[in-house]
Amino acid sequence: MYILYHMSIKEIKNITKKVFSKNKIIKAKEFVENGLHPEEIKKLLKNEYIQKVGRGLYILANKKISSFYPFAVIALQVPKSVICLNSALLFHDIGTQIPHSTWFAIPNRNAHPRIAELSVRIFRFSKDAYSKGIEVHSIEGVDVKIYSIAKTIADCFKYRNVIGLDVALEALKDVVQNKKIKIDDLIYAAEICRVRKIMRPYIEALL
Repeated sequence: MYILYHMSIKEIKNITKKVFSKNKIIKAKEFVENGLHPEEIKKLLKNEYIQKVGRGLYILANKKISSFYPFAVIALQVPKSVICLNSALLFHDIGTQIPHSTWFAIPNRNAHPRIAELSVRIFRFSKDAYSKGIEVHSIEGVDVKIYSIAKTIADCFKYRNVIGLDVALEALKDVVQNKKIKIDDLIYAAEICRVRKIMRPYIEALL
């Protein structure tokens, strides 16, 4: 049941602080569950106390958040999304690529998601290529699926015509020379992505 929305902005803010006490990204329904009317949410936006970051998703405007918060927003909006390729490289601190959009994979037959507030690039992975090598990381209190280092490197070689062979080679060199990965894990991921023959001479050259 809604609280009537004649409350002062101070009262509304106090309830909002309570809502944000556990997570930094909040769904609109969580405001409603704590007694705020949709019109009161509009007041918070008008007063720049909260900021909309996705469809029905909000953050406190003055709250410091991780640079990876778009990953959390996407995880909430597209439950089957897995952060991949250049965005996964960035998360794992591999190479020098800084993508201007968030790259994520979805199952091959899933409907195309609509994400208006963020710049994204969507890839469709099939079967094992989608389901293998997934890790779950907490970002802003949200469980976000991200491909492991090994799977990400293999994906880079599989999509080398999209991201560039130079990017894939830079990433491979980084993880091998800095021992960020076990070679056996890398070979297994290469087999899943069917790029073992392509990657093998490059791996051998670095060992």
